[in-house]
Amino acid sequence: MKGLLNMDANNAQKSFLKGYDDYSADLLRHAIIKTSNEELAKDLVSETFLKTWEFVQKEKVRNMRALLYKILNNLIIDHYRSKKSFVSLEDMSESEEPADKTDLQAGLEIKLAAETAREYLALLPSDYREIFNYKFIDGLSTGEIKKLTGKTLTNIYVIIHRGTKILKEKLQHHEI
Repeated sequence: MKGLLNMDANNAQKSFLKGYDDYSADLLRHAIIKTSNEELAKDLVSETFLKTWEFVQKEKVRNMRALLYKILNNLIIDHYRSKKSFVSLEDMSESEEPADKTDLQAGLEIKLAAETAREYLALLPSDYREIFNYKFIDGLSTGEIKKLTGKTLTNIYVIIHRGTKILKEKLQHHEI
């Protein structure tokens, strides 16, 4: 029986490490887009992996990516419920000092991508925005989006189609 427990713990550790390697950068990008604060995003992603580690010790994980995004989104919601704070871009710029030029460039690229994504997503209704964020920014599959949102696959496909149509119309009328 003890060997079986060690095997399960070993599988849990492998699953966790694979999840970290595969998804940590995507989770950080998602958190930065949601919070507009790189330091807060890093803290939330770290806490996400801590909670995930605790979870995989007890339960078998079928879809690590969906679990990670679910935990991260819950932590983001909890943060805003408890804090109810606003951080301006100027404050964020002053508080973040990159260690070197590589960090500076990577940080600027992340911020630019996040700002561009926010501008495009702001043109969509909020329920469309959530689906587009998961699909096109986070790269989640439609099945993973279904698990996260509770929407049907058909509903997700319709939202993606209609949202794409809205964005195309705005592009044609030079509103973007």
